Amino acid sequence: MARKRKHSSSTIPKPSDRDGSVHQAATQVKKPKTQSKPIHTQDQSLFFRFPQEIRDMIYNEIFIFPETVHIAWVGGRKRKFRSFLCKLPMEDQLEYDRTHPLPCICCKNHSACSPRAWRQTFNVRSVPTPAERQKFRAMAMLQSCRRVYSDAIEMLYAKNSFYISNPRTALELPEYMPQSCLSLFRHLAVESPRWGEPMAPRTIGRWKEVVDALELFDGLETLWIILRPAFGLADEVEDLMEPVKGAGLAVRPRITKDAVIKMTPFDPLRRETCPRHPRDVKSKKGHNS
Repeated sequence: MARKRKHSSSTIPKPSDRDGSVHQAATQVKKPKTQSKPIHTQDQSLFFRFPQEIRDMIYNEIFIFPETVHIAWVGGRKRKFRSFLCKLPMEDQLEYDRTHPLPCICCKNHSACSPRAWRQTFNVRSVPTPAERQKFRAMAMLQSCRRVYSDAIEMLYAKNSFYISNPRTALELPEYMPQSCLSLFRHLAVESPRWGEPMAPRTIGRWKEVVDALELFDGLETLWIILRPAFGLADEVEDLMEPVKGAGLAVRPRITKDAVIKMTPFDPLRRETCPRHPRDVKSKKGHNS
């Protein structure tokens, strides 16, 4: 009896069949297909009869956001990533922060920005609510029209500021996004994993993988890395900095630290002061003297 022919080892499983593990071979990831058909000019459309300059003005109003855009890995069957707008005041957002002449090291809590799956969790809901869909309904233009996609995709990634609070997101993006799109990112902020004595030793190894993945964002003009030491101790910060020091990143990153558990010195003069918000430490010193 003839044996059934086995499938070739190069067979690629569907993305929904993945077990969600960070450590997946590149050959097991379904890469986006390259465009094989020419883009239709769509001369029958009144919109595409506008000059490119007019269309760019319209795209700018639709796809460029004044708020920072958060990207989160959700790992659902149909939806792997989600994006949502930052809810912090504008003066605390990445767009304002990167253009200000003085750096700010004040802690910024983005927990309220994420649509949590349930209370007291870091997981983001994989399915947006109707209200959230309404906010990003313009994104459907990119999915429904290849010419709009061709016109506007560079603007979308190059002119917005993006924030990644879950470091796994930065690790998974290159698995699902072509290099041509990764190279379009210009402004990106990434948080490190939480690290300290209670955390698993493999955390630093995973963090090095994330930093290596950041090298693929080779068009960056600004990169902000937020270190998350458990208590803000020097050893914790040094461990998180080690993978960053030897990385071949596109741009020298701006490094700040945001301790998970704040250890505030009793003496206010010993506290680390923010260059932009010095909080009148000098005046307090003069008053005490």
